[in-house]
Amino acid sequence: MIGVDLVNISEFEQQIHLGGKAFLKKAFATSELQDQRVHHLAGLWAAKEAVIKAAGAAPQKMTEIIIVFDSSGRPHGKFGPEEFEISIAHHGGYAISVACIVKE
Repeated sequence: MIGVDLVNISEFEQQIHLGGKAFLKKAFATSELQDQRVHHLAGLWAAKEAVIKAAGAAPQKMTEIIIVFDSSGRPHGKFGPEEFEISIAHHGGYAISVACIVKE
């Protein structure tokens, strides 16, 4: 399965300001918050939403979906026992992500 999501970065920034640290704590794992630039977090959010669509199931908490970057900088996702190939891009005021479930 494949999932895709598009995030308006300025709207996402407003969501961060409204929710503050509580929102960040509910949305992202500690490891995902190493880079707190808004466009980076918007890309991670898009990746998490794309993972949900590819998995065909929603988590109880967004922190159940983890986005990590390998040594070459490529993002990967994990949700439960499933792993996902991820692509994240930014252009203008948007972040977009595509997730594809990895089947062995």
